[in-house]
Amino acid sequence: MPQIAKTTTTRAQASWTMGLFAGLLLGAIIWFALTQWPITPTATASPSAIPTPAGFDRVACLQAAFNASTCYLPQPDRPGNGPFNENGTFDHANKSYPCNCNTPAATVTTLPSLTPWPEETSPTASPQNGTNAAVQNKTATSASNTSWLYVLTGYEKPGLLQQIMDTPASGLVVDAFQSTPDTPFSKEQVNAFKKNHATVLAYLSIGEAEDYRPYWKPEWNATPPSWMGRVNPDWTGNVKVRYWDPLWQGIVFSYIDQEVEQGFDGAYLDIVDAYEYWSDPLNGETEVLSKDDAANRMIAFISAIRKHAREKNPDFLVFPQNAQELVDYPGYLDAMDGIGREDTWYVGYDDRNAPGSLAAKQADTTLDEQLAPLIKIRQAGKTVLVVDYFAPEQGIEARDFATRARQMGFYPYPADTRTLDNISRLKSEGQVTTEVIRQP
Repeated sequence: MPQIAKTTTTRAQASWTMGLFAGLLLGAIIWFALTQWPITPTATASPSAIPTPAGFDRVACLQAAFNASTCYLPQPDRPGNGPFNENGTFDHANKSYPCNCNTPAATVTTLPSLTPWPEETSPTASPQNGTNAAVQNKTATSASNTSWLYVLTGYEKPGLLQQIMDTPASGLVVDAFQSTPDTPFSKEQVNAFKKNHATVLAYLSIGEAEDYRPYWKPEWNATPPSWMGRVNPDWTGNVKVRYWDPLWQGIVFSYIDQEVEQGFDGAYLDIVDAYEYWSDPLNGETEVLSKDDAANRMIAFISAIRKHAREKNPDFLVFPQNAQELVDYPGYLDAMDGIGREDTWYVGYDDRNAPGSLAAKQADTTLDEQLAPLIKIRQAGKTVLVVDYFAPEQGIEARDFATRARQMGFYPYPADTRTLDNISRLKSEGQVTTEVIRQP
């Protein structure tokens, strides 16, 4: 019994204490409400509520921000990026940046024209970017038609060659040879290509040899020449080459001579990124170069190609594909008239090795790394061609790619196969998208 009484007394004390605490808390809440209510929130007007500055020019603003390298462009679906704000700022990486919007449009350093192919200037334009007046006086294609075509194989398909000739585009990249390896396109065929394409480039791999080319000798399979490296396991018939070897360079120069003779406007040079292979300690070759050495040897090779070609045709153009990061090395920007880039905004679609795959957006960090040198090349007045690969049903993604490419002043081509044996069924997605950079 005494123990029970003690327990009852303890509970009563606890109940009294809790009641006192509750009462004090209720009183504090009532006091706060009477003295502080209503609470006035800090005024924070949304960007869209701020009046647009007088003389605000959205396009000039966008161009000023672009040239200042403050941000590439508004991309709302990327984390931390928002739309253009009416107060003259845009959001990037969770920060708001000014666009220098009070600067009169006439004094803003604008981007180069969205039709930067050297041939696509008016007949009265003065020579620029190293091209002469004769090239610039060439008839330009429609300014609204800023796509290009990239078709390297499949020419034996009924009607494909005629379709290529009849499809208007600002530029065209084809192989120098028809599907029969020993049959180069004739001058007449190249001229037919030019009727609907302001610039026609001939594809040429300079970082790998291909055993189906006319230059290939059967005895090389048993006794490889000094310039030959290991087989590329990802592409049947392709072999790595020591691109600095004079014998290999002589083969390439002979191909360039032929392309000049055929009447092509320039060369589209592939496997420029072979410099990475030769600086990889795990490449399995008998020699490994330093990254800088490998890069400088490739730049010297491309410079020599351009010099060699221009001895025969002073207007011959050179477009390397990929390896845009080499622009940070001296001499590379001067060695090119433009550049091509694959897999910039979208990656992962490979109908050759992964049937059923779909293109997915590039990781932000990788995208930024790829865009930075391309922007530098574009701001130097050079042409930038971009090709991303999509499944045929990915029209929405292809349109997004084309829009973003045009925002940068690039030429987009959304391909629907990595074999590049047709005119993409997604081509219209690259043509009809609004040219955002030109729209207020």
